[in-house]
Amino acid sequence: MVAWRIVHSPFGKALNAIRDNETRAAAIDIRVRRYRWCAFIIAGAFAGASGGLFGQVYRQVTPEQLGWVFSAKMVLATVLGGPRHFLGPALGALAFSAFEEVALRFTLYHRLVLGLLLIAIILALPGGLTGGAVAVLKRVRSPRV
Repeated sequence: MVAWRIVHSPFGKALNAIRDNETRAAAIDIRVRRYRWCAFIIAGAFAGASGGLFGQVYRQVTPEQLGWVFSAKMVLATVLGGPRHFLGPALGALAFSAFEEVALRFTLYHRLVLGLLLIAIILALPGGLTGGAVAVLKRVRSPRV
């Protein structure tokens, strides 16, 4: 709820403007550096809270979770779901888990199958799953000429 509120507030709209075109945002008197700094602080707070909650849920923190592979999975889930949409990372995490389950059916080559699935989805839908869904909805809703 807090993240949704931030994204849909004037602060979130300013961050979207900075993401889309930093020069234009500066031209309309958005303090780019200040907004980025605030966004960095908020992202750090969310990351810290999620890390603390993750440790509580699993009742342990192992060295495996501190490696780059664990972080790469989070980034890949975000890219898979679509970073430009609010629910994209959540959808990406669900899809990534589903793809891992499908890949585990191929015991010997499960990493290869997972990699091929992810590459195929990312190449087919460069905007992520939510970006692809939005594009399909626009095409369905638009009147055919």
